[in-house]
This record gives sequence, C-alpha cells and structure tokens, in this order.
Amino acid sequence: ILGFGQLLELDEETLSPPHRAAVQQIMKAGRHLLSLINDLLDISSIEAGATDMSIEAVDLDDVVQEVHALAAPIVATGGLSFQLEAAEPGLIAQADRRRLIQVLLNLIANAAKYNRTGTCVRLAYGRNGENIRIEVEDDGEGIDPSAASRLFTPFDRLGQQSKTRVEGTGLGLALSKRLVESMRGQIGYEAPAQGARFWFTLPAASSTSDKPET
Repeated sequence: ILGFGQLLELDEETLSPPHRAAVQQIMKAGRHLLSLINDLLDISSIEAGATDMSIEAVDLDDVVQEVHALAAPIVATGGLSFQLEAAEPGLIAQADRRRLIQVLLNLIANAAKYNRTGTCVRLAYGRNGENIRIEVEDDGEGIDPSAASRLFTPFDRLGQQSKTRVEGTGLGLALSKRLVESMRGQIGYEAPAQGARFWFTLPAASSTSDKPET
C-alpha cells in the first residue's frame, strides 16, 4: 500500500485536488497500519520470550539529549514547551538503549498529543535507591481516576469518545510496559496537582566500571 502510494505521490502535481487528497489519505492510513503491525509484532515477540534485548550500561544524559532532539518537533507541533530536568547528572542505567529511546518517545508523544489545555511537557530523571526513575509529565487535563487502571491495557484507548479524538494504535502504553519490564524495570502512572505523570524505573549501574566506554 505504501509503495504504490509513494508511486502516486511522484505524480502528485498532475493530480486533481480530490485525487491528491485521496493519495494523502492512503499514505496516512498505510502508515497507521504499519505502526499497528510493528507494535503487535513487538508485543507478540516479548510475550513469546523472543525479544532481542541488549542490556548494557547507558549514559542517561546522552540518551535524554538524543530523545529531546527527536521529540522536540512533536512537542512543538502541539504548541508546547519541552522541559528537561536532571536531578543528578551523570547517571548510568542498565538498559537496552534502542528500547529505552522507544519507550521515552512513546510517552512524550502521548503527553504532547493529549495535552490540549496545558503549556508544556516535562522529562525528568534521577536516582531512586538502587534504581533510576524517569518521569514524563504534562500539565493538561489529566486522566479520569476511574480509567487509570486501564491505561496499560492493549487497544483500550481512553478518551476516544470525545469529539477531539487523537490518532493512535492503542498499543503504545502496553508495549512500553512490556519493554520496561523486559529491562527489569517498572512503569506506572500517578496524578500530579495538574495533568498526568508517567514514570518508569531502570536498574542503575552498580559501579563506575559499568559505565559505557568513551
């Protein structure tokens, strides 16, 4: 679908406005389907115990800077500011770097998509005992307390009955939960004074010898 859609896009200038809009809709639907398939494959792989995890010492400062660069356009699209807070710079986590970035991007994208009334998205991290705790928070409308227990349920997309529906597969949080747990961490949600806050933990490097080589 995407391949033939891209061929049509090559001749987009010769298409009439209705046909051009139809091609755009084909590509949009194709990308949505591809995202759904990839998320389903990831979840199925994790549940089958076949996930290819490469746990190593990961410099959180470096990862957060990379994530900030990748997610900044997503946050800016919503007219929001993007705040970074490092309670303790120089922390080293035991994690799969690629999967860690995947979880962070998913949580940040969710915060930006659902924050329709606030002004910012906040990414913070610091030490929490033998673990490192990472938080993604927004100052929007928040989540109905009665629905909080269903947040990590696959395909259960909260708030989609409203008029301002948000696109998505309904698998992002479920996949993030499985990825974090596969990295020997925990993930959860808590309600701040305003908005929503998702957090997850990862094991901290046990010693300086665990730090990645530079």
